Amino acid sequence: MSKTIILGINSNFLPSTSKWAFYLIGLTYSISGTINLMQNSIDTTETIFGSTMMIGGVLVIIYGYMQFSESSKYAPRVRVDENEIELKNSFTKPVKRIKWIEVKKIEFDAYQLIFQLSGGPLVFSYVSNPDVSIEIKKLIRETAEEKNIEVVGG
Repeated sequence: MSKTIILGINSNFLPSTSKWAFYLIGLTYSISGTINLMQNSIDTTETIFGSTMMIGGVLVIIYGYMQFSESSKYAPRVRVDENEIELKNSFTKPVKRIKWIEVKKIEFDAYQLIFQLSGGPLVFSYVSNPDVSIEIKKLIRETAEEKNIEVVGG
């Protein structure tokens, strides 16, 4: 069993809503740029403006995919399976992997997970909305309890 929770951005929207908002905004920009190019193909300024809108729209769509898709290796996320926990709190930072066998204790704080490992503590701070934070803590608590690992806070 592997479960992935996308962190999203710090807002009142769920990550799936944010992903579709980025797709819609990007598509709108691309279509507006295309229409602008078709209507004003002679004017250099309008051609640059239309091209910029088209390219910007495509980049917004790509960013939405990379930031909010479970299959993206860049998306901030928490992934839990039977063997390890995968933590990524930023688009640009690398993934942290923790083997369950190394975990002695887990402490929950506000938007923070503290893992007491055999080699010392690992603190994972993240930015998300309250519903996603609750979902993360619930998933980690359930898996930790199955493995008889002490969980404090919540």
